[in-house]
Amino acid sequence: MLINRIQASIFRQLCERQNMDRDAYVRAYSEHYLGKPLASLENLTEEDGDQWITKAYLQSL
Repeated sequence: MLINRIQASIFRQLCERQNMDRDAYVRAYSEHYLGKPLASLENLTEEDGDQWITKAYLQSL
């Protein structure tokens, strides 16, 4: 996994909120948050993680 442990923790929370396992969550929402399809959390870089988390946070406001 290329994301850091803080990002991994945030993704765990996001997955739990959607009642999805992490790879299903990434497949379902990667196009929305990153503009590209990804198959699993293992494919995310730290930059992707930052972008995703920032967009998810801004949407929650």
